[in-house]
Amino acid sequence: MSLFPLWRLPALARANVLRQLDPVDIIYFSMSSRKVRWFLTSFKLYSTKLTFLFYTSQANVTLDVIKMRLDFVVPDHYAEFHFGDSICKKRFPNAKISEGKYLVLRNKYSFSTMNADSTPSKMEGMKEMCSYLLSIMFVNSFAVVNTAPIQNFNVFNCFVFDIAKRFLSVTIMTKEHKLYKAEDVEAFFKNIVVTGKLYLDIRLEEPGSLTNISLNHTEEIFIPSCLWLPVESLMRMKNKKCIIEYPVGSSVIPDLLDVVKGWQNGEAFENIEEMKLCYPEIDQNRALDQVDLLDNVIRTYKRWPESSREIKRKTDGRWAHLYIMEKELGIKILPANIRERKISSSDSEAENAADVEEEDDFEDEEDIEDEEDIEA
Repeated sequence: MSLFPLWRLPALARANVLRQLDPVDIIYFSMSSRKVRWFLTSFKLYSTKLTFLFYTSQANVTLDVIKMRLDFVVPDHYAEFHFGDSICKKRFPNAKISEGKYLVLRNKYSFSTMNADSTPSKMEGMKEMCSYLLSIMFVNSFAVVNTAPIQNFNVFNCFVFDIAKRFLSVTIMTKEHKLYKAEDVEAFFKNIVVTGKLYLDIRLEEPGSLTNISLNHTEEIFIPSCLWLPVESLMRMKNKKCIIEYPVGSSVIPDLLDVVKGWQNGEAFENIEEMKLCYPEIDQNRALDQVDLLDNVIRTYKRWPESSREIKRKTDGRWAHLYIMEKELGIKILPANIRERKISSSDSEAENAADVEEEDDFEDEEDIEDEEDIEA
């Protein structure tokens, strides 16, 4: 069997040949061949997303799961890299990175990065592998998922927020087991942009210690059991979608009428398209009565239930569907054409009614003239 003369091809032709292979194979070859590794630093692979995952697995014993997942353009093509207590069973010869400091085991689409003594490499191994992968490929987007606490690990201080400042999504769900410092959370909101969804279910060491954070770097935010977000920061947010749930005893619950008036006056929630705030309890009738006293509030029983209103913003004339339930306040911006269509249909109905009245008056005048002619 003759060998394919890959390295005799021009650079572009060589790149095209490599890109015909499964990206996972190319990554593996780069760990085994300095020529492939060097070549990929100039003609990089392409990954649609790199996701960092941190959680624990509790089967018989608690295991720290620390891994990365690379997704590629072809849906079935992906690669997973493990650094925690769980490792894959190797089915390929071992490879090495960082000048032999870390041993890499491969099983199809899974890689395990171990220390030289075959112990889990954990965060240091993940950091080295991440640096290596970013040297041979272009990553379009990043994501972070931390759904359970790992011993001696603070996700807000993790290196992943140093290698990138823009993330497609961030999910942190450690409220039951982990407390964070206010300065760590403030630094996250100051430096990181989340272009997709931010899900934060966390607790702070001092819940009322946050004073000034900006949520404006996030497209969509979901905070269940919110005990830490200042009301001032909530009112200044410019996110497009927001869902926040306030438990009993929270000290940062905003006044419902202030939220509605802030949006209507253009002083809060400037870019919001859909917002839902969940309260421990709402006096629904009283809240609706207060809203009905505001200007440009319309009851639309045909379109929405009794608990709903349509409300107009003063600054730009946009209309929103507002509803108040026993534990929930919602605001959703209506498309401009819906309100225009409704107004135009109302105007046409009024015109038709006026035309009918004019026709009736004209017919009555003709009947009177006919009666006068008969009498004459």
